[in-house]
Amino acid sequence: MASPTGSAPPPPPAGGAGSDPPRPPDWAAPRPPSPPAGGPAPGRPDDRGTAGPKGTPVLLPDGWVGKVTDKIISSVDGVRAKTTVPIEKIGRIVVWGLLIATAGISLLVVLLIGVLRIAYEAVGNIPGIDGREGRSVWIIDVLFGVVLIVLGLLVVKKGTSGPPEV
Repeated sequence: MASPTGSAPPPPPAGGAGSDPPRPPDWAAPRPPSPPAGGPAPGRPDDRGTAGPKGTPVLLPDGWVGKVTDKIISSVDGVRAKTTVPIEKIGRIVVWGLLIATAGISLLVVLLIGVLRIAYEAVGNIPGIDGREGRSVWIIDVLFGVVLIVLGLLVVKKGTSGPPEV
């Protein structure tokens, strides 16, 4: 309500019952816009190099977060390329080498057994050995034993000879 003299009503008494607490002088000043959702907290720098709503500049260039991230990633990739990648290659070579060696030895044993079985049957079909089938196979065992010993000695000789002379 306006007073009869046309002036504003007197201010309410300070600290009285039902009165509002005192407010700072700039309580009605406009507030700065709040950061977008997910943006930096007030007073914290964002990736554009500016501080939050207070407007205090930060001495960081634009896009510094991306540059630092790229530098870290390239450093980690460089270390990985010099350490982990060669170890993985060596591991693959060892595993595949063992797998191939095991398969090769198994194949060689099965092949030798098959050849011996064929040789035993061939010796059993020689005319004039009737009734001696069980005792005639020793000849095959001796022949294969001699062949395998000669092959083993050749491999040992090749392995213990020095590097080839140039």
